[in-house]
Amino acid sequence: MHGIDNDYLFSLKNYNKAKTYMNINSSNDEVINFYWDGLVNESLFGAAKVWVSATTNSQMAGVFGLRRILNVIHNKEVYLISHSRGASVVLSSLVNPSLRESEIKRAENAHHVDFTNAETLLENNNKIYSIMLAPAIGKIDFTLDNNQLKTFTPQLKRMHITINDTDYVLGKGKIGFLSRSLIATDFGYKKDLYDELSKNYTFLEETDFSGQDSHEFREYITNSKFVTILKEFKLAK
Repeated sequence: MHGIDNDYLFSLKNYNKAKTYMNINSSNDEVINFYWDGLVNESLFGAAKVWVSATTNSQMAGVFGLRRILNVIHNKEVYLISHSRGASVVLSSLVNPSLRESEIKRAENAHHVDFTNAETLLENNNKIYSIMLAPAIGKIDFTLDNNQLKTFTPQLKRMHITINDTDYVLGKGKIGFLSRSLIATDFGYKKDLYDELSKNYTFLEETDFSGQDSHEFREYITNSKFVTILKEFKLAK
């Protein structure tokens, strides 16, 4: 799952590059490129507009797209590799997002989908592993409306994230003037949030990418640490 502000061809190049590092058995393995958003922009303010739309779009893509795929898979090992806001697609596929009433209404009116009656994730005896590169999500993505932490399916075995305090996009909370109006992205930026959540979620793991200042998908997958992560999951060549 790619992040926002990527068109089809740009995402395809990155998907294909990531595959070159993986040990894929064409007889036994199935690879799905999940295109969930095609919004692109040409300016800083355009990026803000795209981001506002992408926050809800990513949740819809998880609930009504990726979850449907997961629900037809049985007794398999499933590896979900995401970049940036693609992390929201993954989380939303596993457990419903907490949405404001205005967001629910907008989804109903603009996209004709009903979050309140969405099909739940089925317990299909899968083993789900998540690798989140530069996850552009925050604590709100892990909490219910009553501020209690969400409960995830026991099918989720590992969630490995990158933490990068030099990623200028994820760091908008400290350096960006738009941060006050945009949803938090500090899960992949602040080690303290990871430390807080890992006390409750034993499936969490992290790799420090600090020192890489780019947020680009390609920069994350060409970082040697990405291959190291793949090796930990026995996915590397």
